[in-house]
Amino acid sequence: MGGLASVTRICILICGIATLACGIFHIVFKLVDGDEWCNDNIPGIKCIGTILAWSNEKDLALRDLQALGWRRDMFTFQLDTFADLWTPTFMGIATIFGIFAKNMRLGIICRSWLSVTLWLAVMLLWANFGYAGDLGVVAGFFASITCVLCVLCHFLDYDAPVGVDFIGS
Repeated sequence: MGGLASVTRICILICGIATLACGIFHIVFKLVDGDEWCNDNIPGIKCIGTILAWSNEKDLALRDLQALGWRRDMFTFQLDTFADLWTPTFMGIATIFGIFAKNMRLGIICRSWLSVTLWLAVMLLWANFGYAGDLGVVAGFFASITCVLCVLCHFLDYDAPVGVDFIGS
């Protein structure tokens, strides 16, 4: 039954790549959709491109003009904003490296086939569906199918290792 485990690992890799893509598209569209981030109509502010603001007046020189738009949304420690923006990206990276890089493996993810199933279930609910439009929906449904494969591996190919050491030794 080693073939089932191999197919399942490939599906897990695809899930990680698709989730990472969801995260990247989510971040890019967050930047692109920020039409109001730099507005030349504000007195004393000159726009450099579409997202950078430059002050033409001394009293605005030390004000955080970028916080008016993209900087506060992209780089923040406000948990709601941070989690919403970066969750798919981090979960995609953790899935890819957690399964395929021994030195970066997260034990909680790849301890067993059932732990991978739980990880993928969390990932499809909180990092796929609702992000990046149709790509997120497709990634979520593919992760659902991969969860079923992981459960089958648990019962039919229990001794097969979850991770494969492509990166690191």
